[in-house]
Amino acid sequence: MPQRSLRIACVAESREKYQARGYTFEQCCELTAEDTMLHVMSALKSLGHTVELVGDIKDLVQRLAITDENDERSPSKWDLVYSDSEGFIGSAREAQIPGLLEAYGIPFTCASAATFAVCLDKGLTKVKLELFGIPTAPFAIIQNDGVGTASEQALRAIKESRHGEKLLDSFPLFAKPVAEGTSKGVLTSSKIHKIEELGKSIDIQFTKYPDQDIILETFLRGREFTVGIIGTGAKARVLGVLEVCWHNLHTIDTSTLEAVTTDRRGINLQPKDMVDFYTYDIKLGHGSHGIQSVPDPKDPEVIKACEIALRSWRLLKCRDLGRIDVRSDKFGPDAEPCIIEVNPLAGLIPGASSLVTIAQNAGLSYQDLIEAVVESAAERITKPAQRI
Repeated sequence: MPQRSLRIACVAESREKYQARGYTFEQCCELTAEDTMLHVMSALKSLGHTVELVGDIKDLVQRLAITDENDERSPSKWDLVYSDSEGFIGSAREAQIPGLLEAYGIPFTCASAATFAVCLDKGLTKVKLELFGIPTAPFAIIQNDGVGTASEQALRAIKESRHGEKLLDSFPLFAKPVAEGTSKGVLTSSKIHKIEELGKSIDIQFTKYPDQDIILETFLRGREFTVGIIGTGAKARVLGVLEVCWHNLHTIDTSTLEAVTTDRRGINLQPKDMVDFYTYDIKLGHGSHGIQSVPDPKDPEVIKACEIALRSWRLLKCRDLGRIDVRSDKFGPDAEPCIIEVNPLAGLIPGASSLVTIAQNAGLSYQDLIEAVVESAAERITKPAQRI
């Protein structure tokens, strides 16, 4: 714990407030629930810090405009900002509040604006990973330039990518928007089994996300892991790992056309939901059949997954706490884990988020987890005279 009590301002977009403004749940699903922020603030207060809730980017701008340092609402009073801001508009939305705080010289938790901008864009992330030799699925980036059909645009992007037409020899492929989280835009049609399905899948993505590029990559068939990482730079370490077990047994009740799992939870599935990847509906918990388990930490494949996750974390300059999703290219002893996605601002919903579960498995309470974030971020606190 920091040697002194800190004055910490919390910033985040309230999901409930944005929904009250007329936005849909899907538009707001990545935003922080007020109950989650209350848990974070309670943990910070229990650690002895003075805490205040600022709000979203517009609220922050109003506070930053206060130049009278004698005003108790002045941001000059803050030692640290605890940021759980996902942003709301734009392909670099997660970088907006961090960018403002950097401009004012105010230290904050988790990644820099540059890291958030890169990691939100899955295409840019994969380009950097490839450049440094970190395994990730072969891919192409499809721009919705309106020249030709969706199929023609996809084929052109494949030919122009460094992987070229060998992507077409590696079905199934997988399509999703480059800058969404919570599996938004990931549908059952995202998995493309043959070239005849390519145009339809991309057209669905273009229709739903007309202002975004679409990433098309080889579908990774193997085991899937989510790796929790804590710390910054050389001090970063793997906190723990969970495995997402998709390959459970199912039977179809022909009288109801309902799929019934044979796993211990007995969750009922609709046939359309029987997929081996996270769709938006599954991620939100509607008919989820992915079981997270704790894999053997001595398993060579698990060790490889953790190694490339930590390499990616340090390469992309993530900080404090986050999660990296990894999936292997195939099953078996020759499987190669590949980075799916880097999450420098992972969810911390008590009793629900993977990172919270990983922490609990490592013997850390929720308060311990928040304390670790503050301790890591506190190393970046400078003297007031060094700020703008």
